[in-house]
Amino acid sequence: MGGFIGCSNYPECKFTISIGAFIKEVNPKNREGDEIITFPRTLGIDADSKKEIAVHLGPYGYYLQLGKETDEDKPKRVTLPKSYDQNTIGMNIASQLIKLPITLGNFPNSEDPVIANIGAYGPYVKYQDIFASLGRKYDVLEISLDQAVELITIKKNKPTNKVREIGVLKRRKQRANLYRGKSGKFYFKIGIMNYKIPPEYDGENLTIEDVEKILKANR
Repeated sequence: MGGFIGCSNYPECKFTISIGAFIKEVNPKNREGDEIITFPRTLGIDADSKKEIAVHLGPYGYYLQLGKETDEDKPKRVTLPKSYDQNTIGMNIASQLIKLPITLGNFPNSEDPVIANIGAYGPYVKYQDIFASLGRKYDVLEISLDQAVELITIKKNKPTNKVREIGVLKRRKQRANLYRGKSGKFYFKIGIMNYKIPPEYDGENLTIEDVEKILKANR
């Protein structure tokens, strides 16, 4: 949950508010007269959803949020890429980023789509279970299908330490794949996230049921 502020006469008063609502950041140049930026920083109202878009500062960095915590639907959140300044980003860019992931088109000779999105390690493109980072070469909002296909093809042909596909998660509907690290130890991967295998499991013969149990224990 993180830090929060509550009423002093709890439990009669149960009002709480996240400390994150009061987080402030001063211009890093720290010159006298610099503007103090307070987060969350509201940017405006999204034309499609009619919901507020704001820049928030969380424990893992800045992100965009569509909607408020008090809305009936859970607010949508998208990590703010480091290529965009949290202090100056406007509605034009924010309204595009908040709509991620986006489909660029289908991979050549395939009915499966190529998707552009932002993850824990930054912007990427995805085809089936192949993820290719955009790095600093491409912008997630500007990359074309041809450019994405080129990145995915390079990643697809790159030597890998993948051992096999374990299976598909029931709720997430995502593939879990088994890998062997340089040390010889096994680990599994879901999307771009790596997960250690506890010693009580047989890594080489890991099943999708084992993966489900490990994920549940790590929640």
